[in-house]
Amino acid sequence: MLKWFRIYNKFILVIGGCLLMVAFLIQPVLSMFMPHPGNQPLGTLGDIEITLSDQQIAGRELSIARQTHQMIAMITPEEPLQWLLMQYEASKLGVSASGYEVTELLTNLGVTEPMLDDQAKNSGVTVLVIKEALRNWLTVQNYKELLIGTSHSSPVQKIRAISETQQMFQNIFAQGQSNPQMMYQYQQIYYQRMGQIQTGSARVSKPVVEHFVNDQQSRVKIALAPIPLDSYLQQVALESEKSDASRKVTEAELLKQFNDYKDDLPGTGKTYGFGYRFPERVKFEYLSLPQSSLLPKVKVSESDAVAYYDANLDQYTETVPAPAVKEGEKPQPPTTKIKPYVEVREQIIENLKRTKAGELGDKIIKAAQTILIGDVRSLDVKDGYRVIPEGFTPKTFEEVSLEIQKQFGVLPAAIKLDRDWMTQEDLSTLQGINYAAVMGKGRVGFSDYLFSVKEIVRETPSTQAGLRLQAHVVSMPLAGYDGSRYLFRVIDAQAERSPESLDEVRDAVVEDAKKLAAFSLQIADRDTWRAKLSEKVIQEIAKDLDVKVEEPAAFQRRAFSMGGAGVPYVAGIGQDEQFVDGVFAFAMANVGNDHKAFEQLAAAKRSTVVAAPSKLSLYLVRVDEIHPVTEQQYAQRMGVPDALQGVGSAIQNAVLGQDVTSPFEFDVLAKRVGFVSEGADEQATDTPVKAAQ
Repeated sequence: MLKWFRIYNKFILVIGGCLLMVAFLIQPVLSMFMPHPGNQPLGTLGDIEITLSDQQIAGRELSIARQTHQMIAMITPEEPLQWLLMQYEASKLGVSASGYEVTELLTNLGVTEPMLDDQAKNSGVTVLVIKEALRNWLTVQNYKELLIGTSHSSPVQKIRAISETQQMFQNIFAQGQSNPQMMYQYQQIYYQRMGQIQTGSARVSKPVVEHFVNDQQSRVKIALAPIPLDSYLQQVALESEKSDASRKVTEAELLKQFNDYKDDLPGTGKTYGFGYRFPERVKFEYLSLPQSSLLPKVKVSESDAVAYYDANLDQYTETVPAPAVKEGEKPQPPTTKIKPYVEVREQIIENLKRTKAGELGDKIIKAAQTILIGDVRSLDVKDGYRVIPEGFTPKTFEEVSLEIQKQFGVLPAAIKLDRDWMTQEDLSTLQGINYAAVMGKGRVGFSDYLFSVKEIVRETPSTQAGLRLQAHVVSMPLAGYDGSRYLFRVIDAQAERSPESLDEVRDAVVEDAKKLAAFSLQIADRDTWRAKLSEKVIQEIAKDLDVKVEEPAAFQRRAFSMGGAGVPYVAGIGQDEQFVDGVFAFAMANVGNDHKAFEQLAAAKRSTVVAAPSKLSLYLVRVDEIHPVTEQQYAQRMGVPDALQGVGSAIQNAVLGQDVTSPFEFDVLAKRVGFVSEGADEQATDTPVKAAQ
């Protein structure tokens, strides 16, 4: 075989070389007949075919614009195809931007020619390409203003406003970290502010603004009394129950009620506040070591008290007033003197006792922690947590409490809360431990620490997840504001979740469905109650119903704050948009041009019936006072910085609602400009068409 190769090696080399040459030369020829990847069609825009190459060019332009300045990046979309469609629609509307606007933008942003040169070199393009990308960016900003009908605000003004808002809220966030609920509210306000800056405010005339401010900020003073639902509930029963009730709630209604609100937390469902989603819940036990049990165990000697006094004389000074000035003498300044020891002795001893009691409490609670850690010390560790075996039974807190009593002569209280699940709101019923904080981490409160437990899985991990709390393992020691000490251990925990079936929350659904049916009967009976108001005053009807007449403070239709306009809180009602709007609709329809004359009318002329869906009840309402916005109040309201923009946004939300889909979302934009993606026809053919209902 090898001999054959030696004989014919020259022929083999020649033939092999020829084959390699053919393969090398044919590749470019074949590629000439193959489609270029950039020509791959993505869809059509009218008669224009949009290709992958077009998308890549748009993406390159977007990248150049975003790299020019971080503030430009903040208000620039990242989707190239979306950018392409916006540019297309802008050109159709005849919107453009000039080179002067580009120069003005760069000047105000502090971007110099040398900086543009550096960017051009790093990006592999020319300065002219960068300026053309910015001109297209400005065109899109102008187009967005035109399309949504907002008042003009140059990109530079928007960028400055964004920068100022960021700075203001950074300071607010830095100061409010110890209050998670307040931080959440500020975050919502921050997002609203940033959204308003980026979208702008509606173009509104002065008469429209004046009417809107008067309508939204006029105040009314009312008296109200609830119409009890009890008599209407007696007319409601389940279809499966044997009853003569006139209104039967069917299984289908229960299922609809469940499906409508199964993903809402209790109290958060739209209109009525229904909700069947289970919130985060825990069961736990804890040791409580009150300072009152520690104080009798510590003593302070006289020598300790005197030594403390001598070392801290500056704490026990008092001001001595200057003597009265006699004629011809100069006034003397007040002086200070040190209080004698006997005068502050009890105070010093009390303070030293509390300090020593705290030190003893630390020692005891850490000893208890050591005992409990002994149960899990031998267990494996994975990802920073102990691996708890099935059937694991740690030492009880009662046993630990008795061990502590033998060692220190103090018996900590052992409390076990394992019967019912507890939410974060339920913790407010606990005294002592609910106001404690992790020792050495004063800003980490008990509630936040407890609900950071590993078994409660969230999309966004708890900010306290680093403390590595888990079920069946003792916590870090906690200290109360009053000097008490605590330890706890989670028995079980559940993450927030929706119920799997109606049966899991049937009792709650049945109760709510019956109330809703009763409320519908009450609404249908509204005219009966209106007739009663024409015969009797509210106080008399309330007495017959055995309910109390309340007179909440005067309120506006909408309360304006940093976060925009919101429904005001009305004592006895809460925040109920339909109730507030119903009261104002009645008041404004009857007041005419003379609110004082209206206030002098008989009570029956000023009384009506208003529904409060969040309370599932009708209310008897009497309007006692109407306070229109005065010229001074209007001037004061509109004198606030950016007041016109804020009112414009409020008018826009009042007309369109706050949940209106953005006209620049890709699907909405594509439908409007007529973009059809490649393969859309086939998808439409494959998708079954629902019959018209």
